[in-house]
Amino acid sequence: MSNNDSHVARAGSKNLVDTAAVVKYHVMAGRASGSDVEKLTAPKMMQGQTATVTKDGNKLQSDGATAMETDIASSNGLIRAIDRVNVPAKQ
Repeated sequence: MSNNDSHVARAGSKNLVDTAAVVKYHVMAGRASGSDVEKLTAPKMMQGQTATVTKDGNKLQSDGATAMETDIASSNGLIRAIDRVNVPAKQ
């Protein structure tokens, strides 16, 4: 382990973030288009908590993250590219 790796390991143990929870906080069950999501105000995420969705003009936001691109097709759903990572509240 290099000095840098050791520093990261120590920092990580102090501020442990559950990566799976963060990823699941960005996923909704089902297949919802951008226009479907615009109609939601507090969808339940796969992580278990709800996210706050707002729309201001053409700007769609989820917990403060702005959707930069919507309705990107994938094999298991639709993706919305956002401009930051949302971290769920600790439970």
